[in-house]
Amino acid sequence: MAKVPWQNQLTQLNQLDSHDTMRFLTMANGDETILKSALMFLFCWVGVPCIYYGTEVAMEGGHDPDNRRTFPWEQLDNRADMVAFINTLTTLRLESNALQSGSLQWLYTKGDVLAFARVLGDEVVMCAVNRSAEPATISLPLWQTGTAQTCFRSLFDGQSVNVNEGEVTMTIQGKSAQILW
Repeated sequence: MAKVPWQNQLTQLNQLDSHDTMRFLTMANGDETILKSALMFLFCWVGVPCIYYGTEVAMEGGHDPDNRRTFPWEQLDNRADMVAFINTLTTLRLESNALQSGSLQWLYTKGDVLAFARVLGDEVVMCAVNRSAEPATISLPLWQTGTAQTCFRSLFDGQSVNVNEGEVTMTIQGKSAQILW
């Protein structure tokens, strides 16, 4: 990242898988919680998220040509949960200027847990990922983002998370992620 100009980073295409790789869900041994965590990271990360067709129905596939299976249209109704999950991420990304062009600030990195914020003006979006199987409680130094915001909302469960003395304390379940905005 240090060698690539910021404006270029903001326009780089980022993806979890493609026609050249195994499908991400297959690499994650079919664990959809890992896929969802990776998607949350992808949509909050610097650059442009790209979803390979079939991810919205949790499609699996090994090495080429197995990763190029025909789209399973019959699964769209059965996987409305995944379609809705990706729609929620897409809507957040479209509505958030911070996710489109905001700075990247690391808030926490230790062991299997990381958290970062995307900041643009007064808008702050935080993403925290826990790769461990065990829950992790972390404190994020929100004061370093310069925001005066005193409360955030969790994207998927809508719970409020308060800022206390410039920090946000949160528990992230094992093999999961959270987005606060």
